[in-house]
Amino acid sequence: MSDPAKPPMHLVSLEVVAEIAKVFQAGIHGNRHANDWQTMTQARERCFSAALRHMAEAQYGDNRDPDSGLSHLAHAATNLVMLVWLERHPEQRGAPSEDA
Repeated sequence: MSDPAKPPMHLVSLEVVAEIAKVFQAGIHGNRHANDWQTMTQARERCFSAALRHMAEAQYGDNRDPDSGLSHLAHAATNLVMLVWLERHPEQRGAPSEDA
């Protein structure tokens, strides 16, 4: 019997989680740190834009991001994970855009 207070983690594909982790890892280079995205300027807008760009590339048949070599859909999924995190932590969204 499952505990309704606990999320059913077995429903999440670990294979997909691993692809998302690879995208996060690919974003770490130079002086960048793993969680820099959490406080970047215009974080929400940038994550939405990036997710849409990666989905469009995938829809048009370009399956791999040229910079990382990883799936465009994995990149889009990563951007959506970031957006969920930002939604749950509004105090750490970074500076808003000037038109917000």
